[in-house]
Amino acid sequence: RPKAPVLKFRTVQAPKKAESSLGTSAFSGLSHGDEKVEKAARQAQRLLEKNVPLLILGETGAGKEVFVKALHQASSRADQPLIAVNCAAIPS
Repeated sequence: RPKAPVLKFRTVQAPKKAESSLGTSAFSGLSHGDEKVEKAARQAQRLLEKNVPLLILGETGAGKEVFVKALHQASSRADQPLIAVNCAAIPS
């Protein structure tokens, strides 16, 4: 069992055309009114204040890297580089 908070992503249908309740934060362009994405963004924003590791799981194409980039942009480490690692490409 992971010792870090976990956000799980599932592939969602095309976004609905609706206003996001996330305001103008780094996450505001992600949801397009999708309640599950907005919930995950609110959870992530609360975690940013705690400075803890975060494990993000999800299917291919679920938007994990887009979400990570928004998290990084909103974090206190935004002035540092974000290094994306494709764990599936690491040989076992």
